[in-house]
Amino acid sequence: MEETKNNGAQESANEGLEAVTSFFKQDFLKMLMLFLKEPVSGTYSLFEDKKDKLFPSIILIGVTVLLYITLPFILGFGKYIGFGGALKMGLFPLFFMLFVTLITFGLKFISDKPDIKAELFTGALQALPFLFLFVIIVILRIFGENVGASLMSGNVMGAGIVFSIIMLFLILMMINIVMQSLKASKAKDALAWYLSPVVVLLSFYLTAKLAGAMF
Repeated sequence: MEETKNNGAQESANEGLEAVTSFFKQDFLKMLMLFLKEPVSGTYSLFEDKKDKLFPSIILIGVTVLLYITLPFILGFGKYIGFGGALKMGLFPLFFMLFVTLITFGLKFISDKPDIKAELFTGALQALPFLFLFVIIVILRIFGENVGASLMSGNVMGAGIVFSIIMLFLILMMINIVMQSLKASKAKDALAWYLSPVVVLLSFYLTAKLAGAMF
């Protein structure tokens, strides 16, 4: 009986691993190409796709959180801020993505009947800009840029003009994701245009407040 349970658990673990591997080999690459090559219509098509988005959303959020928890150690600051600081860095993108999910859900709830599972995908797609940021920070660290110290002190501008421009592009990506999500829900173009930056900025503000209160 015990062996049967162990075999069942092993099979479930293998199936889960295969599903995650399949997602990154197929769905994630397709999603990334659409996001990069067709930032407007491609992102819109991701929201128009009727396939279940709960599993991809969980994977995107989970991977992003894990990567940001390890980021301080990759940059060489883990021993100074400890696991608590690393956890805080990992929770920041998590809180942000959840706030984007909740705010867009609330906006759509006013005129429609949105599905919270589907709306989680709006927040989860914010993982893509966060993943780009992660890669950029690691690359700059490898080439000797003192980005890590600036980020840890909260001085984003201190990381350099180029990095600041990159940050601007990533924020625009985040805004575009929310905009295409709203438009996919048949929101008017003008409404989506004005509300999208508000959603992103408000999510950043609430995330900073929550993270500051918890740590």
